[in-house]
Amino acid sequence: MALSFDKVYQDVQRFRLGAYCSTSEKGEIATPFHTHNKGQFIYAEKGTLHIATADRQYFLPVEHFIWIPRGVTHRMWTNNATVRMFTIYFDNQHLEDDFYQTTGVYMVNNLLHEMIRFVLSWEGHIGKSEFSSYQFLQALKAILPGVSKTRQLPLLGFIKPRDERLQEVIDYMRKHLDEKLELGQVAGKFGFSTRSLSRSFNAEGTSFIEYLQSLRIIQSMELLAEKDFSISRIAAMVGYDSITAFSHTFMRFTGIRPSAYTKGLLS
Repeated sequence: MALSFDKVYQDVQRFRLGAYCSTSEKGEIATPFHTHNKGQFIYAEKGTLHIATADRQYFLPVEHFIWIPRGVTHRMWTNNATVRMFTIYFDNQHLEDDFYQTTGVYMVNNLLHEMIRFVLSWEGHIGKSEFSSYQFLQALKAILPGVSKTRQLPLLGFIKPRDERLQEVIDYMRKHLDEKLELGQVAGKFGFSTRSLSRSFNAEGTSFIEYLQSLRIIQSMELLAEKDFSISRIAAMVGYDSITAFSHTFMRFTGIRPSAYTKGLLS
């Protein structure tokens, strides 16, 4: 049975050695900003998850995991009706690799997938007294840096704009992804010149078109996770006239074709 956020938070803060397993399901994933004194591994079994830190927003698709280092303030929410997330909080031993100090989203490989399947039903604290289970979880933690070197999601975390006017632009873009959005048209709607809006995105380390494509691909992954629409229908819903263009962009941002992503949802 899934445990409440408050109970998990208190239990995780309390233990010193070992690991803590928790499952979150439909209707339970919407947390306030908080921080843990443990490293946090979250695996998306069904549905998708948004994670916001102080300066970035990350997107966690199905069959991917995110690592959140200890001490990183974050909140989480989902836009999907069907969600199942599995989390392991790890103690602070053996964190020398740089991987453990950086928030990132990665695709699981076959080995990690099988290890996760083995522990999906585990709940609560697992300490050294439960020797075999403890060692298994430590082995899972130990392979994460290696997985991260070849399986990072090309779709990196969104910036959190420092400019409130730019945030209004982004909110508008997010609500009108099915429309033909062009830099000049969007700029004029919010009192920017084309050049000034372009500079505002560049100042955040991205561009208007790159950010727009990121928003479209993320919404498409949320829609694909619901399994209610065909790939061609979803392509149109997020603003693509051509399924070929959608497939190419999806591949560039995620590393796989939408058809392969859909097969993963059905497996």
